[in-house]
Amino acid sequence: MVGREKIVLAIIPASLLAIVVLSGCISTLPGEDNAPALVSLGESREIAREYVRAMPEYRDYRGRNLTLIEETPFDCTSCYEFAYTFDMQSMKDPLVVDRGTVWVSVREGRVIGVVASYGKNE
Repeated sequence: MVGREKIVLAIIPASLLAIVVLSGCISTLPGEDNAPALVSLGESREIAREYVRAMPEYRDYRGRNLTLIEETPFDCTSCYEFAYTFDMQSMKDPLVVDRGTVWVSVREGRVIGVVASYGKNE
């Protein structure tokens, strides 16, 4: 009899665990959406622009004349890269105006990568 009780005690938790795992696979929580967010080119452009405007290099070195110079869609849905340039006070000499160039990658409404360069304004 003791052997049978051990088997039953082992089967019950295993069954409950299987039910919980399987129910999680076939349903979602209320309000939960697993589909990728569809974000338009214009919305993504604005997200990238605001990201650049919030960068310390833009804020702290008097960034101005923010200009979109390139926008490139990627292969995935709602994925884009934007390149912006702007004039800024030189980090080395406050009397000199330098050029900042920033490439911002946006996927599904989120910034996923940034590359920036700063230097002589030619």
